[in-house]
Amino acid sequence: MRTTHWVYISKDANGELSSRITSEIDNIMFCVLVRGCDVVYLHPFNSPFDALAHKHLIDDLSRRTIKAIIKKKKTETEMLLKTMLFTIH
Repeated sequence: MRTTHWVYISKDANGELSSRITSEIDNIMFCVLVRGCDVVYLHPFNSPFDALAHKHLIDDLSRRTIKAIIKKKKTETEMLLKTMLFTIH
């Protein structure tokens, strides 16, 4: 069985952005459903190396650039989140 690794950016109630990496969908759903995080960017990777490299890249980008990426990938992120929510119900 192949594991999917996820890089995601969440926004808290204060508007602070934070990037995370996980291979557990439950971590993303916990953020959304329990902590009330707004996941604004979500990207899957088959390789843990690629996921980690992407996360480090995001951590090094300016806030302005990150916001542009979030805007560009908004539709894709929303579709992925809806799919995740549908599969856990």
